[in-house]
Amino acid sequence: MDPFGSTPVGRVRALAPDVDGDGDLDLVVGEYYGGALFYYENVGKPARDVDGDGDLDLVVGDYYGVLYYYENVGAPALADVDGDGDLDLVVGVGGAVYYYENVGSAASPSYAARTGSANPFDGIDVGS
Repeated sequence: MDPFGSTPVGRVRALAPDVDGDGDLDLVVGEYYGGALFYYENVGKPARDVDGDGDLDLVVGDYYGVLYYYENVGAPALADVDGDGDLDLVVGVGGAVYYYENVGSAASPSYAARTGSANPFDGIDVGS
């Protein structure tokens, strides 16, 4: 179920967490051409994700301003794999586990693929 109802809000440009500092994730989206920012306060329980199950879910906007909700059901996963205080990305595909290190910051993430010995999951086969 999409708790945002795929509501058009203009061309989506960015998302941001916990704007009001109350311990839950809020939503900020901006129009593609920079015309406006839209703020959606999380007024539900102070869970760290949309559906309240403790993992991080995903809200993505398309070019036309429609928001889509993707529930985290296991993969990909965001976690602080390298212990530096920001969220890295781990994705399982075809039995292999791929690691993308956040080389940006927690507030402005940027991901770089890590392969071979730089991937702490290298050589792990989780099956198909």
